[in-house]
Formats: sequence, structure tokens, C-alpha cells
Amino acid sequence: MAKNKWTLEKFKEMDQNLFIQVFDGDDLIYNNLQNNNVELLFGKIKKLYSLDLFEYKNKISHRITKSGYYQNWHIDGRRIFELRPGIVCPSNPNSNNKYQIHNIYNPVPTYSILYYGSSYNHDFNGGSIEFINGIIIKPTKNMCIIFDSNLAHRVNLQTSGERKVSLVMLFR
Repeated sequence: MAKNKWTLEKFKEMDQNLFIQVFDGDDLIYNNLQNNNVELLFGKIKKLYSLDLFEYKNKISHRITKSGYYQNWHIDGRRIFELRPGIVCPSNPNSNNKYQIHNIYNPVPTYSILYYGSSYNHDFNGGSIEFINGIIIKPTKNMCIIFDSNLAHRVNLQTSGERKVSLVMLFR
């Protein structure tokens, strides 16, 4: 079985009824996030969902992507490890399975937050985010998507423009 087919089947087996919420933020939250300050963002999430993220450690990364960018199906903080002769999966060295889900971080992230600094069909075309449960989101500037990090997703092919997004991974 090919790696992409195995990945898709494995992710579909996992519980996909996981937490996902979308809300609109503002330029002030986005600007603070660009300076790695999460207080306004976490405050809004706490107010909207009674979810206290201040107790979590976080890792923030910022991306500006261009035409040709995409990401295959993945789970944040993990990757699919393909076993080859003489190579073992660091997460599960005794496995004989050809493919393994390898944890990049220990612990793995609990929640992921995507915060957009650009808009679909205005600043960029393509590049929508698709979740394994069938939800497809065409983001707008200052849109925030918070979801369980175990929810598989991909970024569809970006065809033009600049897509600006910040990813905040939250760890217990």
C-alpha cells in the first residue's frame, strides 16, 4: 500500500469527532501574535469557549506561503515514518509495520490554532484548509481556527498570491 493511501486510511480510523471551532478575531490580536504574544488570543478563546489555554505551553510559527504550496494529510506534531532496510522508527523501534505515526514532540500537542493574516480569493487563491471529517475552510484575514491536534488536515494547493498564517501548538 502506498504511503499516502495508508496515511489517509489510518487517519480516517482515528476518532474524527474532535473539537474544532472557527471565529473572527481582529488586527490587534494578529499583530500581538506576530510578536509571539498570545494573551489577547487566549483571552478571546477563554471568553468564547471557556477553554483556559494559559495553562498550556505553546510553540508559535509564522508562515508566508506562495503559489505551489500545499501540505499533505497530517496531524500536527506528528509525521508518517516509512520503515526501510536498516532504518527503524524512533517512536516504535520494535514495529514491523512499513509505516508508523512518529511523534515529533514529546508530549504531542493537545490543540492547534491557525490564525490568518490574509484572505482567500483576495490575497491568495487555493490554499484552503481541509479536515478529514469533510470540513473545508476558505480562510479570511483574522480568522482563527482552533482544533484538537489529533484532527487530520491538509492544505490544498495554493495557486497564487501570499497566504499568511500563524500556527500555535499547545502542549500540556
